[in-house]
Amino acid sequence: MQHNHPSDRMTPRPNETSPLTIVTSIAPFELPKQQRAIASWAALGFNVVSLNIERECKILESQFPDVEFHRPPRDGTKIAGKPLVYFNDILRWYADHGDQPICGIVNSDIVMAPVACAMEVLRQSATGGMLISSRIDVDSFDPPIGNWYPEGYDLFFFDRTLIDCYTPSNFMLGMPWWDYWAPSAPLLQGYPVRRLASPLIYHEKHPINYSADSHVHFAREYIHHLTGISLAPLRKGLPSAVIEAEYEINAKQLWDETFEFVRSNSAELQVPAFDVAALEQNATWLSEHGHQEEAARMIEMAVSIATDVSQNAVNA
Repeated sequence: MQHNHPSDRMTPRPNETSPLTIVTSIAPFELPKQQRAIASWAALGFNVVSLNIERECKILESQFPDVEFHRPPRDGTKIAGKPLVYFNDILRWYADHGDQPICGIVNSDIVMAPVACAMEVLRQSATGGMLISSRIDVDSFDPPIGNWYPEGYDLFFFDRTLIDCYTPSNFMLGMPWWDYWAPSAPLLQGYPVRRLASPLIYHEKHPINYSADSHVHFAREYIHHLTGISLAPLRKGLPSAVIEAEYEINAKQLWDETFEFVRSNSAELQVPAFDVAALEQNATWLSEHGHQEEAARMIEMAVSIATDVSQNAVNA
């Protein structure tokens, strides 16, 4: 794919205000959790496409009637031991659908908060670059209260011009490192990446679904693709990436370095509407369960944020 430099801005494209599409890969198990997640996307107006092998499509199509299923030309069984979807095949789907100026990839068990402005914020923030987000990890959605999981990303929206940043690779959804490769490639080629610092996405905790060997395998894949990029002035921020020839890597060290690389080279994006929605959601649950004082404090915080936004708008 021929890469366009970030300065080569495209003229206005068609369908700039049409609903965005999220491409994912629904797993053929834990269906209620994924149904809740995808229902939350649909409620915000997103179209949803899922890439799955034929056998999985037969299981899933009746359970997700509003999802468009696409059969990719291959799967990751030989590498991962299960039919996972390659990251590049999702990019290929978007490359084949030129009516999608903004591309979205979200893990299939990620629930989006019901914030009416979410799609427009994602669209604007991804135009000309990429927006990424970590999730809030919860023990359950009763209550929907948890902690940030910062060392990984579950939501990606990006300008379709970024498709050309990615060389063919073996990264796949459901395995580690693809979520670091996704922002690293455009960062290394000069595109802006924004990191959402306000809560929008939630995830119910579950055990890790990959092995330590898989972590090392895809760490090597990551190093291979970093060293294969010619326009990599930022690669000096990843000292472990220079030892590809030895392959004697410390995957945890590289993970930490990559986390810091993405974090330090991406711009933090605060969205007050998302912060207010999270506080209101938590306050509602606390109030319904007899924690009136805590609920009142959260409402006070929400009102304070909304007031600051209003005052800034007046002063602007």
